[in-house]
Amino acid sequence: MSPTSHPEEYLDPRYWNPQCSNFELIDWAKWEAQNPRASIPAVFDPPQRSNYNGPKFAPLWWWSRSCYFQPLPCIINSCCGPKGEKELISGGGSGKDTPLIFSKLLGSNADSELVPEPLRNKLLWTENNIAAETLISFNRWAWRPQTNEGRVIGLGSIGTDWTNDPNCFGVGLSFFLTTRFTTIQQSPDGKWIILGTFSDPTEKGEVSYVHMYVVQNGDKFQNWKGETMDYVKPGDIIRLTWDTTNPYECRPEELKYQYFPRTVATINDKGGVVKHDGNYLELLKRATNSPGVCCETCCYTCACSMSTKERFDFQTSNISDSQIFESAGAPPASTMVDRCDYVRIHFKALNDNGIYFKDDPYVGLGLYNHQVFTEKNTRDWEFDSTCKKFDSLESDMFLEGNLKTTAALSFGSIVLNGMLVLFLVFTAGASLTTGRVELLESKRASAICSIVVSVLSTTSLALQAVAIDKIHDEGGICDRDSYFPDEWNAKFPFQLYPSYSYFKYFHECKVGPDGNRAKMSIIFSALVCAIATAHALVMLLQIPREQSGGRRIMDSFPVKVPRKKEENASMVLYASDESNLQSGEFTSTDDATASIEYDEESVDMF
Repeated sequence: MSPTSHPEEYLDPRYWNPQCSNFELIDWAKWEAQNPRASIPAVFDPPQRSNYNGPKFAPLWWWSRSCYFQPLPCIINSCCGPKGEKELISGGGSGKDTPLIFSKLLGSNADSELVPEPLRNKLLWTENNIAAETLISFNRWAWRPQTNEGRVIGLGSIGTDWTNDPNCFGVGLSFFLTTRFTTIQQSPDGKWIILGTFSDPTEKGEVSYVHMYVVQNGDKFQNWKGETMDYVKPGDIIRLTWDTTNPYECRPEELKYQYFPRTVATINDKGGVVKHDGNYLELLKRATNSPGVCCETCCYTCACSMSTKERFDFQTSNISDSQIFESAGAPPASTMVDRCDYVRIHFKALNDNGIYFKDDPYVGLGLYNHQVFTEKNTRDWEFDSTCKKFDSLESDMFLEGNLKTTAALSFGSIVLNGMLVLFLVFTAGASLTTGRVELLESKRASAICSIVVSVLSTTSLALQAVAIDKIHDEGGICDRDSYFPDEWNAKFPFQLYPSYSYFKYFHECKVGPDGNRAKMSIIFSALVCAIATAHALVMLLQIPREQSGGRRIMDSFPVKVPRKKEENASMVLYASDESNLQSGEFTSTDDATASIEYDEESVDMF
């Protein structure tokens, strides 16, 4: 990924609203009813302190400074790893300077005011996190405003601005995390942030939930040693995991993971990255210290002599100074995230000076939420930016205009196209596997199949055409009479709805990205229809030849032959009669004459 780009998924609505079976737009009243704050213990004794239990953790492969299989992880990461950058936490030397890695991980965001305060312009150290990840920044994720109903306000990739240790565990984890995206929802009171992580946004995918609690005034915490955690201040966060598949699960006995991320750097008013001295010095100490247990661990290869909790302390007290990562590019603006689709309406004044909108600070643009009408020419303006989620007024204004009918017709067309594709794939597969297609070996059957395909394609084509036309019908969203000259003002008087201007000048209605894709579907349907129709006609013209035993079609009909050929035929006929007489059989010349007369009459009929 280049430093100036962002993942295309940031502009994909499927990632902002995943269709995963367990994805939830959080009902915050339901969440608060669980009393989640009571489930956070006042004594910080994280469940992961008991994770290093069992013989599989006897080898020190899990340690952040592990030498197992080195330098293989470094070679893999440098040649094909997803995180090609590598820096030291101690890059600032004695701790007086800001490390270079901090500046590479913590980038500015033009929409930083949309980032929740606990995450805004901060670089976080995941203290007491036993996974091979150390520094995290959410600043260059994609963000958008909150709505009254509540929605996903942030989307990010764990593959960027997210560091891993350069050991086998860390490099392997980096490959996995690159495919993971995370949605962020925030409670109305700002006390809770819920992250939903997934790889596949379709019905096949599953969301893994992580919770964050924002420390409030009066909250006090102690660690398992009985020491007060004075460095935890209001506005800091606690990272919590209960049941990862159920966002509403928060019973104390279900708590599986917990730590307190610490801010080690921030962005100041001038846009510069500055370190947080207290937290950074603690981070630097743990990244550069000497564990002092070389003999007990057989040169840091074995933890057999350590208890489960001693292994945890050893891991979290001696982290890796070296970190691998990928810097994120500039995120998309919030106005690029909320985009409109099927149709887009443009309102323009008929004059050049815009006097009709001079005193109106906002103007509603069709499917767009109201936008500031500043320094734009009302005649030439075709505002093609983004839209926000409809409020109740906008739903009344725009969601009626035959859009449901249009959607139903489009869906019907899609179903028919799907049937056609399945049929064509079936016949192609049958021909490849058996070398023949019974259905198509007969020209009659082939013609019938082509006619069926043609009819279905024509029907699909008609449904798409009607769908597009419906938005222009009376009462449709693109119906000019619904706005001009005074219908809009009659339905939504400016006095009652001051946020919206009086649309006296309705200019045009255009299709958006989905509408253009619908047009391409129409073209595809028309092409399939034309090919199927042509094939059916060719097969139909060849059916008589098939039925006549291989003779040409005209051979089945009597024709007028030249006189010379007719005389020859008579000689043959007389010779035949003579032979018949000799054999005792008799053929009347009347019969022969009648046959010739019939042929001549037939020719005259033609």
